[in-house]
Amino acid sequence: MNGTFAEKIRAYGMLMKPRVSRVFSLFWATLIGLFVAKRGIPPLVDSIKALAAVSAIANCIYVYNDTTDIELDIANKSDRPLATGKVSKKDALTLVSILTIVAILISVSINWETLLLGLAYLTLGFAYSNPHIRLKKRFIIKQLTPAIGGFISSLIGGTAIGLVTGELIFVASMFFALIFVGAPLLDLKDMFGDKKYECKTFPIVFGPRSTVMIAASTVIFLGIVNLLFYPLIGFSYISGILLSVLCFGFALVILPLLRSWRDPVFCEKTIRRMILLNFLIQLSFIVGSI
Repeated sequence: MNGTFAEKIRAYGMLMKPRVSRVFSLFWATLIGLFVAKRGIPPLVDSIKALAAVSAIANCIYVYNDTTDIELDIANKSDRPLATGKVSKKDALTLVSILTIVAILISVSINWETLLLGLAYLTLGFAYSNPHIRLKKRFIIKQLTPAIGGFISSLIGGTAIGLVTGELIFVASMFFALIFVGAPLLDLKDMFGDKKYECKTFPIVFGPRSTVMIAASTVIFLGIVNLLFYPLIGFSYISGILLSVLCFGFALVILPLLRSWRDPVFCEKTIRRMILLNFLIQLSFIVGSI
């Protein structure tokens, strides 16, 4: 797409818009990590830098993923701008380059620990989608990759202010687990295209119903484990009970997918509810840490 600066900005906005909720989920994880690591209000400047770095990294990875998935998105009838031809692949790759540079520069301005985590996250994200590596085609690794990204996002909240605590690692591990069991549910509506392009997702390998049951069972297990061990980590009992209730609520939200996984509209509504619950689960950690 050739044109004015304003048109370029509009194109970049269109590329990032479809992933706003997922990017915000990682932004939120870093924000929670900042509060948990500090056990209070974190320093403003370092917090802004950490949040900006994670946002740039996440947008960079998602836009790059879309540039490698154009045919797959067309097969899945996606309305993403690259699949519909509203934005050119060249513009998308330009945005990826800009975001990569921005993410690295911001990370360098914080400290070396944050830079190393940021580079690890970028490398993992590019390897996930790169046609020559394509981690997303490898069973289990496809699910592990975004979960590791979530774990790193939480840790950056600590490294940005020089505090990586046991509480922060617990929070990052919970976020890792939630993404690991939640991400396969996002693949339910994309089964046709994923099968055509040999992407080994949970719904394709285990079947959609088994995928839902695995996710629900895991979240319930996390809720039970949390009740037993949460206070030992250093958080309050009230926060631990709240977290367990939210985990059980998470399971109740996704169980209806057992009968409605073929309905793309219902899948989208369920995903939005999952994202909301994930935000609330993360928020409960602040309640427990202050």
